Amino acid sequence: MPEMPCTSWSVPFRGDAFEVDTTFAQAIDDLGLEMLAQKHNGWEDGDGAFGELTIDIAARKAVLEHSVRITETECFTHEWEG
Repeated sequence: MPEMPCTSWSVPFRGDAFEVDTTFAQAIDDLGLEMLAQKHNGWEDGDGAFGELTIDIAARKAVLEHSVRITETECFTHEWEG
């Protein structure tokens, strides 16, 4: 991924958009994180996650394949009477 300088936009939660001077590689990474947060907010919590974001410029389409790792909990109740 090229490290060429570019300008991107950031929109903080409940805030106004503003320009950010960054690199192309970082702008793509930030875009991926924003897209991930839209569908899987909190993905960084828990046992981890992994996936792949594919951006098809010609088709003007992005596809996110995302997997989460979750520790499951099973609850058991036992009762004894004397």
